[in-house]
Amino acid sequence: MTVEEARDKARRERGDHVCLEALERARAMQERHGYRRAPKPPAFTGQRRTARRSEPTEKRSSEGFIGEDLKKILANPLWARHLAVAKLEVKWPQIVGEHVASHVRVKTFDNGVLTLEAASNAWAANLNNLLPTLERAVENEVGVGIVEKIVITSAIRHTFKRGPLSVPGRGVRDTYD
Repeated sequence: MTVEEARDKARRERGDHVCLEALERARAMQERHGYRRAPKPPAFTGQRRTARRSEPTEKRSSEGFIGEDLKKILANPLWARHLAVAKLEVKWPQIVGEHVASHVRVKTFDNGVLTLEAASNAWAANLNNLLPTLERAVENEVGVGIVEKIVITSAIRHTFKRGPLSVPGRGVRDTYD
């Protein structure tokens, strides 16, 4: 009995042949679809390769550098809008002040609507009173037309569904928010 025959016999006894056959079918399918297996990396010899300075090749210079591609991507108005809002999130404490920023955070930005989340209903009411000033500060920071509307919500939602005084039905609808 040869070594290969002994291995095949051991695989069949352990049930490994099923997995190996599935692997071979998958490899055959990859070949039919044009996939190639990556070559094996060179064996480790224990010696370091000498560092070579990479000289720019003609192919590299014709494709351009990543900075040029990034400039093209960032020139897209959708990207510019989201970058402006990201800048707003980062500079939020400088725009509104540390004290206000500790109670109000930027929640979302979708389709020109900036949603702010206040820590309480009282902070939400105060910000609604200061909305024109807040809109001007945001406009000065990110530019005109990026943020079309500011919506202020409260993190605290009161519910009347639980507790000893709850009753079935719709409950109070005009008390909060």
